[in-house]
Amino acid sequence: EYGQIYGIYEGAHPILIVSDPDFLQEVFVKQFSVFHTRFMSMLDKVGHNIAFVNGSTWRRLRHVTNPSFTTSKLKTMSPLINGSISDLMDKLVEHSNSGEEFNIYMDYKRLATDIICRCAFGIDIDLQKNPNHIYFEKLQEFAGVHTVM
Repeated sequence: EYGQIYGIYEGAHPILIVSDPDFLQEVFVKQFSVFHTRFMSMLDKVGHNIAFVNGSTWRRLRHVTNPSFTTSKLKTMSPLINGSISDLMDKLVEHSNSGEEFNIYMDYKRLATDIICRCAFGIDIDLQKNPNHIYFEKLQEFAGVHTVM
């Protein structure tokens, strides 16, 4: 859509997005000494979790977490996830019927928190009906303190 080379900004930092293989060959192989370091993005600062690491660290984390995501465990979690999604759908119907604007981002945050609490910790805090639950409030505080941006 934008071509093989285009620029964007991440905050105040200009970033080139390149999909031209010849250009990438030139930069990463032929002129490696000039382009040997890469910009540290916000994702690099998030931490060493499985979504943002690679190599031996990724393999170690994957080995530790893999048993939690077997087919049978995912089948067990499916009704919990579906329950959280059903709660969100009910909430969206309420929003629709009211005709008022709403912040769907917060609803999605509550959905994700509901799913994690149900699947990982075995507790149902039902954030769609109880949006100011203490767990959610404390998580919001923690996330605000530890935000990279």
